[in-house]
Amino acid sequence: MKPHSVLIVTEKPDEQEGERYKQWLAFLNGIAGTIKKAKRIEILAENVFLIALDYGMSTSTELLFRAQENHLKYKVLFFEEEPQWIRSTAVDPKNTGGIY
Repeated sequence: MKPHSVLIVTEKPDEQEGERYKQWLAFLNGIAGTIKKAKRIEILAENVFLIALDYGMSTSTELLFRAQENHLKYKVLFFEEEPQWIRSTAVDPKNTGGIY
């Protein structure tokens, strides 16, 4: 059975780390086009990406390539089935009618 999706978590250095932080910014610049073109990607945090694999592994491969290219550590977790989120029912404080 092929995996449904992949979660990629990359290292995010602090600004005080100088060169390492520059590598982080280069990573973000390097993946910007990939993220924009991706069909099914959810950015859970600046360094956390949930990518559906129904269109193949090209997006996840590109993110991992860019992380390695910029010497960033990363973790990868595959999901055999679609992740089942437990979502809060908190009311949107901006009163747009949505929920979190």
